[in-house]
Amino acid sequence: YTIVEGDSLTLDASGSSDADGDALTYSWDINGDGTFGDATGVNPTLTKAQLTSLGITNGTASFNVTVRVDDGKGHIVSSTATTFTFNNAPPVATISGPTSATKDEVLTFTLGATDASSSDTSAGFTWKIDWDGDGAFDQEVTGTSTQTVTHTFTAGCPAVVKVQAIDQDGGQSEIVTLQINIEGVNLVDGT
Repeated sequence: YTIVEGDSLTLDASGSSDADGDALTYSWDINGDGTFGDATGVNPTLTKAQLTSLGITNGTASFNVTVRVDDGKGHIVSSTATTFTFNNAPPVATISGPTSATKDEVLTFTLGATDASSSDTSAGFTWKIDWDGDGAFDQEVTGTSTQTVTHTFTAGCPAVVKVQAIDQDGGQSEIVTLQINIEGVNLVDGT
């Protein structure tokens, strides 16, 4: 089984059978701790909240999943363990700020990030910022899910600011952009 943080997990023990045709019950150990009862049924689906309650909150991690099958007549067998891989989901980055300004003006921008993992959100994020839009990151900042930064553009021109957020597991967001029109001069009292 393989899922990404935030996804649900659907298990399948439908290959089980009983030679006598007895009705079977199923009990699962999802997190590999040796305790069954994490889920029941032949084909259960566990939500993000249920996985979190089992300590499965932050990827990338692997767990041994086992199902115990009971025919109700004293015959209980456990499957061999199979691997459940819980992969990191990348964060989603945002940037907001002015879309027009003048050169040499100090501008304030708000960087944001959300993540499917509450552990990643609690740990904070690193943002890489490309102030001149040339594809090379010029600045790196760290902080909580919302971070404020300032920047001054020294030339009048259209500018494209690019931002990428990175979570504690190294998951990288898509690059987001903000276009800004930087004026070369500023009018004072209409002059």
